[in-house]
Amino acid sequence: MQVRNCFAVSMFFMLVSGCATVKDVQSKPIVAVFDSQKSVDELSSCIAGVLSKPKWAMVRTLPAEDGVTLVESSPVTGGSQVVALTEIRNAGDKRTISYRTGLHLKEAQLGALRSNYSPCF
Repeated sequence: MQVRNCFAVSMFFMLVSGCATVKDVQSKPIVAVFDSQKSVDELSSCIAGVLSKPKWAMVRTLPAEDGVTLVESSPVTGGSQVVALTEIRNAGDKRTISYRTGLHLKEAQLGALRSNYSPCF
């Protein structure tokens, strides 16, 4: 009985918190764009490493027709919530890296994002 109650409470908080999905974050505007000459594989490996540094971070890679999307999630009661997407796409002779999030980022946070990602480019 106690396990069932815990599950019900977890589901309630998940529904109330409105956990974001990949599609939810894909509908948000791009907040940062970077370019690189490195391959999609090199970029995705390096950026996934950057995103995985916090102990709570969960990163998964989704294939796309012209590259990959790195999905950054954080744990919430009963599952995980998508926090941001890093889309790495082939754009001719370069790769374009786009960052989307449902969160409102301040300029200092965008600067930290640039600083964290820049060694990968």
